[in-house]
Amino acid sequence: MKEMRTRITHEYEHYLEATCEKVFPLLCPIREYEWIPHWQCDMIYTKSGVAELGCVFTTDYDKKLGLETWVIFCYKPAER
Repeated sequence: MKEMRTRITHEYEHYLEATCEKVFPLLCPIREYEWIPHWQCDMIYTKSGVAELGCVFTTDYDKKLGLETWVIFCYKPAER
């Protein structure tokens, strides 16, 4: 029998003193290399190479949490 995995979800709110136009593009697994020290991720699925609807990536950035799989299920750049 296969080992059952646990699903964990998290929600975060961040308040930044910058415009949405400046911040929103940086919330991308590839663009995060520009501003998060020691950031690492593996892109699993993307058509464009950056954040988009359906993008899937993994990261082990927070060693306390272990390997995380991220899925972008809502992506509305115009609405930020």
